[in-house]
Amino acid sequence: MRIELGAQVRSFDGQVIGRVDKLVIDPSSGLLLAAVIRRGFLEDDVAVPIEWLEPATTDELMASRTADQIRELPRFNDAKFHEEPAETPNSYGYPSSGVLWPAAYPVPLGVPADVVAATDGESPGAAQAAIVLDDDSDVVTADGEKAGELHGMIVDRVSGQPDRLLVDAGGDLPDNVEVAAEHVESIDDDAIHLDLPRDDLADQAT
Repeated sequence: MRIELGAQVRSFDGQVIGRVDKLVIDPSSGLLLAAVIRRGFLEDDVAVPIEWLEPATTDELMASRTADQIRELPRFNDAKFHEEPAETPNSYGYPSSGVLWPAAYPVPLGVPADVVAATDGESPGAAQAAIVLDDDSDVVTADGEKAGELHGMIVDRVSGQPDRLLVDAGGDLPDNVEVAAEHVESIDDDAIHLDLPRDDLADQAT
């Protein structure tokens, strides 16, 4: 399933919910947990579990829930994410400054707790670490050069496992590049680091 930042999302009953603004990643497994939907100036953003979404057209996603059910999701608030506690085990090489910790979100029935919340709002150890990426997230090559910015991902809809990154590149690179997820070496400080040098990215172009 292709999920592009900025893609429109429609509810099961046909209402336009908003657009994909951010992607929430579990660093311990590498799975895409949710898409944060920006719902407009007067409405709150919400984190929609990835298994609720499916492609409708080339630039639109369809949710498997009604507009009313999506409105019942907890409000997504960046202020609820803070740096991961230093004592938290981190086996995938993500520095604490690049991991955002979800704290004290209410969890409605049917929404996986690790998408948005700690279980009791008091013990940070009960929550899952999460990385939040958006279209300002840089994609950096193995030689330390910025290749472009994240545009989206292609993921397995059932498992949430990313297959390819969609990169808005430029300069001496093609405008649109798809990079196999296996080339992601680490994520930190709103940047995705690849194990590929810049010269090799041209071979990944779409």
